[in-house]
Amino acid sequence: MCRTAGDAEERINAYVEFRMAGQRRLSDDPPPSFHAVVHESALRTRPLSSQDMRAQLQWIVEVSRLPNVSIQIFPFEAGTYSAFCRAFTIYGGPTPELDTVRLEQPITSPLLRDTERISQYARCSPNYRKWRCLLLTRSLTRSLMKARTP
Repeated sequence: MCRTAGDAEERINAYVEFRMAGQRRLSDDPPPSFHAVVHESALRTRPLSSQDMRAQLQWIVEVSRLPNVSIQIFPFEAGTYSAFCRAFTIYGGPTPELDTVRLEQPITSPLLRDTERISQYARCSPNYRKWRCLLLTRSLTRSLMKARTP
């Protein structure tokens, strides 16, 4: 199948709208809980212009102040951990049968609904006791992000 520039633009627009809808949900009534763990290396790379990177980090700092949002950095000093080989999101709620894992990939972002696979990713989640204590606090995370936005 031949893909056109229009197809690529349509996929990008759909992806951006999906992400923006998720951001809007953070201020729903009642708002969902959101906990993100970000490896410090994400703050050190520059996939965007300095101005765009600064704006993105400033937005993250602001949204991290919401009571339902927790963003924490996994610092370089903590070493490595296999959960950081791939970005993923666990969508969960009061009905476990509807839980889903979304794998972040450059071309597609597959959804996993298999209970065993979801539990494997859940063991990598921020509640996993082996590395939870290594995360920077919410306050230190905000300070580190602010320091990266001169």
